[in-house]
Amino acid sequence: MAEPAEIRRPLTLEAYLEEEARNPVRHELVRGFPRAMAGASRRHNLLVVALVAALFPRAREKGCRVHAETFKLKVTPDTVYYPDLMVVCGPQGKTPFWKNALAWSWRSSPLPQSPRTAGRRCGPI
Repeated sequence: MAEPAEIRRPLTLEAYLEEEARNPVRHELVRGFPRAMAGASRRHNLLVVALVAALFPRAREKGCRVHAETFKLKVTPDTVYYPDLMVVCGPQGKTPFWKNALAWSWRSSPLPQSPRTAGRRCGPI
């Protein structure tokens, strides 16, 4: 006889952050459900490093910061991504683990757009 399907409930942001801190595998949170992330190729990593190097001086001039790969972007209360690259302008914020306002982000795989993040810019970087 088959086992009943497990009913999974969405995680809160707090529960996700606790689990993420304990887990050696990184996960993104999409509408409350964690998704394990795949590793990056050498080519991908070199591209991210080149973009960080190119953007860093101009971002710093503008009072912005460049984050790569391991810094989270909170898109909605139940969705958190690890963009490959993001430029953040403005105050540091209350948490050292994520940003929920950004100037620009890039991801090699498509980042689902929300009305809050689509086309966000804070001037040319």
